[in-house]
Amino acid sequence: MSSSDTASNSPGWTTVDPDEFQKHSETQWTHDAPPLIAIVGMATRLPGGISSPQDFWQFMIDKKCASAPVPAGRYNVDAFHGTPGVDTQSVIAKQGFFLEGDYLGKVDTSFFHNNRYEHGFIDPQQVLLSEVVWECMENGGQVDWQGKDIGCFVGTFGEDWLDLTAKDTQNLSPLHIVGTGDYAASNRVSFEYDLKGPCMTCRTACSSSLVALHEACQAITLGDCPSAIVGGSSLIFTPTMTTNMSQAGALSPDGICKTFDAEANGYARAEGVCVLYIKKLEDAIRDKDPVRAVIRAVATNFDGRTNHITVPSSAGQEALIRKAYRKAHLENLAETAFVECHGTATRVSDVVETTAVANAFGRHPMIVGGVKSNIGHTEGAAGLAGLIKAVLALEHKQIPPNVNFSTPNPKILFDEAGLTVPVDVLPWPTDRKERVSVNCFGVGGTNAHVIVDSAASLMPQKAIAALETNNNSPRLLPLSASGPKSLDQRAIDIKKYLSRHHEAVHDLAYTLCEKREHLRHRAFAVTGGEVPLESIEFVKADNTRNGPKNVTFAFPGQGAQWAGMGSELMENFMSFRKDIEYMDGVLQSLPNAPMWRMHEELIKTGPESDINRPDIAQPLCTAIQISLVNLLKVWGITPDKVIGHSSGEFAAAYAANALSMDTAIILAYTRGIVANMAPEGGMLAVGVGRDSIGQYLGDEVALACENSPNSVTLAGKRDQLEQVATRIQTEQPDTLLKMLPVERAYHSGRSLGISFRCSQLPC
Repeated sequence: MSSSDTASNSPGWTTVDPDEFQKHSETQWTHDAPPLIAIVGMATRLPGGISSPQDFWQFMIDKKCASAPVPAGRYNVDAFHGTPGVDTQSVIAKQGFFLEGDYLGKVDTSFFHNNRYEHGFIDPQQVLLSEVVWECMENGGQVDWQGKDIGCFVGTFGEDWLDLTAKDTQNLSPLHIVGTGDYAASNRVSFEYDLKGPCMTCRTACSSSLVALHEACQAITLGDCPSAIVGGSSLIFTPTMTTNMSQAGALSPDGICKTFDAEANGYARAEGVCVLYIKKLEDAIRDKDPVRAVIRAVATNFDGRTNHITVPSSAGQEALIRKAYRKAHLENLAETAFVECHGTATRVSDVVETTAVANAFGRHPMIVGGVKSNIGHTEGAAGLAGLIKAVLALEHKQIPPNVNFSTPNPKILFDEAGLTVPVDVLPWPTDRKERVSVNCFGVGGTNAHVIVDSAASLMPQKAIAALETNNNSPRLLPLSASGPKSLDQRAIDIKKYLSRHHEAVHDLAYTLCEKREHLRHRAFAVTGGEVPLESIEFVKADNTRNGPKNVTFAFPGQGAQWAGMGSELMENFMSFRKDIEYMDGVLQSLPNAPMWRMHEELIKTGPESDINRPDIAQPLCTAIQISLVNLLKVWGITPDKVIGHSSGEFAAAYAANALSMDTAIILAYTRGIVANMAPEGGMLAVGVGRDSIGQYLGDEVALACENSPNSVTLAGKRDQLEQVATRIQTEQPDTLLKMLPVERAYHSGRSLGISFRCSQLPC
């Protein structure tokens, strides 16, 4: 599984500052209106090779139509093709809209909880839907979501897999119970991902997926679940439903949707899977989720009794549109910029629907469109396909064109009603809100309507959170997948994405690190240097990982410092620099404030640096360590355990939440002042164990630290330590020896006499 819509902060997406949003929301919306619902994630599989929302947008902008011959792998169209009414059980068109690639035939069984045998009985619609759900959650930057109280609402159309497998009476199995019925589509998703919220499949024909969205929004509003996955799916395996639709006169003989056109002669059936992840807007902002758009209201109704159950009602649809706007407490319908119609291109429905739109919106000028002209009628997924189109239009502030539209249908009152069908990309109307209505209706009379606003339009500009990045700094791009082939595909997708979006590399790095589940098979790449982004190479890990390993932070004491340490971090990461400046301010507020400043000392290099002086080294080392802890936390790296040595214990205690930042830096500063009062001395690191070092100890050389079975540190007078080092080098020439850059003999008898001075300091 893969998704090329990769970065959670791509252009057009919105992240929001919670405090600014709260100030704005207190006065912006009516309290008795339904809660605003954020669309956090989106994913698709649509005809024309569309495998992501980004692909979908480009497909529409390029004015493409995905009509194609019925694939040989579905059914033998030549054997069934004929003229309805003349040839019984015939399909009227040899064309349609079908998914490309191996989505139906190949399954990454390592990812799912069923073995290969079980997968042979499961409707591929269930499997593909589960894959697209995963991509949707990745698209929304969700991690650790499995096993949670998340609802699942799915709209479907038809039972082709049941129809196909029922013919093979020699291959029946108990697995057919939940493997073939479309009612189990939502159940399969919830089972695969261990979801505990409400779970249901909606079957209202062509309006199924928007009805599922309505049920999901209701469940969130009523508190049945805090968030929900909403899906719609339709796959075509047999000619049965196509035959029935052909006999009913609903399908186009040429397999093309000519929505609103004078030549419209029915719709063309299409395959598709669309998925959204939604939650309350305030919750999405709290969780720092990307917000792709905001649902103001969703409403449903039924046409009532018309001339026939399959005949739509203009009055019924008009009433629904008005109902949705009342529900959202939006009085001026004319502020809406665009209506994405159901647009099935049948003789009756286009006229009925546009009449309803014209009447509901007061016959003010209105742009209308229908995505079925691009991708066909995806039936169970049709409502969500139109909604995803609307969200993409809001993000790009453009309205995509209709294709297969040349001569307006004379029965549609375009001029009288002020309706316009775009044939080229249109900029967003400056006199309208960033708002779209999406209309949908089922062949049996169930209608659904959703109103969606851009996220950015609902809050002041200062509430939009900006990400601070340094474009010259390297970035880590980690990848993971459930299998090696999937990992290879992910690497291809990332390189493809970077080739088109060089500017998004920092957002991409954040998303891959923080907003992705990390699966068993892993790889990484580092950006930066002279290598073009699209040419980076991913390095695969030698071993697989089943889960995260415990992380331990180790904090050394004085002796690990060097002149200029931290200067690049301060230059590249503002949060790191602010932490240094904050701790400097804490020390400057003390009665015995230092005469030096942290930032100035850290950027000194060479002989001018006093980094080895105890009263400077200890607070600076602690400040660097604390700032690193905070920076790593921003990147999502936190310790499971901490260990500190010597003055490193202060930062370790801070990392363990045992000390505040203020207390830790004051203690380090105080210890440095006291250590500076001790007699001069030195420390020597030796690569031998405790048992082997005893012969080199004396009155002026002590064992200060036992670091490991093969490493100790000695402390004492510097000249005595140098003599010991010379002796060890002579007797054991392969032994590691290092004189530490310290000016005191810490952890030895030479520092015992100064501990009482801590209580005498004014800080």
